[in-house]
Amino acid sequence: MTPMPSGSLSEIGGSPVRLADYEGIAPDDQLDEVRRLAKPLRGLKIVHLNSTADGGGVAEILQSLVPLMRDVGLDASWHVIEGTDQFFRTTKKMHNQLQGASGTLSPEEWNSYVSHVRGVAASIAVSGLGADVWFMHDPQTLPLGMLLPPGAARTWICHIDTTDPNPDLASQVLPLLGAYDRILYSLQDYVPASLDRERVRVAPPAIDPLRLKNRRPAPGVVREVLARLGIDPERPLIAQLARFDRWKDPWGVIDAYRLVKRDIPALQLALAGVITAKDDPEAWSVVEDVRAYAGSDPDIHIYSDPREVQELEVAALQAGADVVLQKSTREGFGLSVAEALWK
Repeated sequence: MTPMPSGSLSEIGGSPVRLADYEGIAPDDQLDEVRRLAKPLRGLKIVHLNSTADGGGVAEILQSLVPLMRDVGLDASWHVIEGTDQFFRTTKKMHNQLQGASGTLSPEEWNSYVSHVRGVAASIAVSGLGADVWFMHDPQTLPLGMLLPPGAARTWICHIDTTDPNPDLASQVLPLLGAYDRILYSLQDYVPASLDRERVRVAPPAIDPLRLKNRRPAPGVVREVLARLGIDPERPLIAQLARFDRWKDPWGVIDAYRLVKRDIPALQLALAGVITAKDDPEAWSVVEDVRAYAGSDPDIHIYSDPREVQELEVAALQAGADVVLQKSTREGFGLSVAEALWK
């Protein structure tokens, strides 16, 4: 794929998903309620904006949510904003500080961040893209609320654990929230006390049970996949499937594995967090540090290559593990917990 110019947009098509496909999985009354609520909104133009088409929970949610919106009659689309390396380094720093990391953004970083999003807004204007309702996701899109033309409703969705944010960054970010009609969080504890409660909604996300990664493979398939990944399917296995991010604490997972291995010498550990999200520049340094921490232990298996671990492999690792961990010290929503419970 040819890289898009910085500040431009690319539309993501998504696979066809129908609400009727969930009959027999979701309760009938819930499906009927969705159809009832959607009926008066038919034709409403909805635009979702985020910063990556794959890798991480936000992209995964949108891959199912946007086609479902279309199926019930909304004119929904999903667009990804392009960014420079510097932009994504800054927004990752913001992500970390909103979750409580120490430090500050320099004036140059803040100004460059806002300037880049101004370029995104200019690209939107040039493209003619409009909406009745805009949904902006995470810090990469946050300034758009004050930069888009007036008239349409604006919602910002925070997929970050903001229980105890860095106060310096919080003071910079909170004024930007004033441009939004609605602000969505995944947990009540994440809502800043200073926000107007009338504008806040709490909406926990959900997994898509029809995705291949969320279907429990047959036992024979699980054993075959584990063996292909170098894991002995006959020996006990602990697994954590999560992005290689410091907040997921993969080092703590290795510590836990080492404690248990004292009593269960045959124990194996799988850490799978394939790196595809372009908006997470820290992922490679985290995985290299984790590999060094694991040392030469042949029973610690670390997977970061998307060519090696795809949806079937994720499903097999979760279904084949004796224990699935999610050892996050901060967590936006932790879809992998629901994935494991569903299996």
